[in-house]
Amino acid sequence: MAAAAAVLAAVVLMGGAPVGEAVVVRRGGQGPRLVAFLDTKAKELSSVELTVLAHSAAGATRSPDGSMDKVKDMIKQMLDQKQADLAASTTQNEYCQKELPKAKADLKKLKEDEDERSASHDKLEAKQAQLSEDASNLAAEVAQTRKNLTEAEAIRDKEQAVYAKVKAQYEQDLRNHREVDEAKQIQTATEETDLDLNFRRLKRQALESIQQKEQDAKHIQAEVIKLKVEMSELERDSGLQRDVMDSAKSYKEQLDKQCIVRTDSYEERKRRRDRVMDSMKDAYVILGGDA
Repeated sequence: MAAAAAVLAAVVLMGGAPVGEAVVVRRGGQGPRLVAFLDTKAKELSSVELTVLAHSAAGATRSPDGSMDKVKDMIKQMLDQKQADLAASTTQNEYCQKELPKAKADLKKLKEDEDERSASHDKLEAKQAQLSEDASNLAAEVAQTRKNLTEAEAIRDKEQAVYAKVKAQYEQDLRNHREVDEAKQIQTATEETDLDLNFRRLKRQALESIQQKEQDAKHIQAEVIKLKVEMSELERDSGLQRDVMDSAKSYKEQLDKQCIVRTDSYEERKRRRDRVMDSMKDAYVILGGDA
């Protein structure tokens, strides 16, 4: 029993993918061959132990180094445990009691993680939409400010032209020694100066506003790009995790089918146990061990 518990602990650490589904594995090597062999035998013999081995072997093929050493150790421990057990149902029941709750909990956690990723994606999408709207509003405001500035400059040009004409007439009257209204001329000059100062102030404010809004738009654009990257990463992770979730579902369904209460005779249990042990030995040989 202690050996079986150690094997289950190794399964928890190694992770894996269930039998009965297409698993992405490295080309060549022992991994694909072993997964296919254990998958077939697990279904043929309805063996939880072989299902767990196939699950772990498939996970090992997707690990960075693709090492099968832990799987090989698991097979050795299982064989030792099998040979020590007289009752064929003991190991089967132990694995069912350990693996079924774990498979259920793993699947629940994967669903919760997927829901969390989906909610995060929705928030990012909403934020991106708001930022895009803000950027559009800023662009519209900048365009309107530029339009208003252009119109104000045109009006100011006309005002300056009128004043230049009045001033020229005043200066001409002075040269011709005509009577002039000096007070009125001073008032007109003062009004022109006020108009010019006010226009320059408004123009400066308009240009500063344009500059600030264009800078804000750049910041928004950078934030939108950042959000798109985050959303892309979430979508990629969701795609990968959907595959993992499909694996978890398939694995649990396989265990559900195999962990039924059996009423087989002792002879049938012994025959199945012997065939499972033979399959484990064959799997050990595939990995280069001496059965």
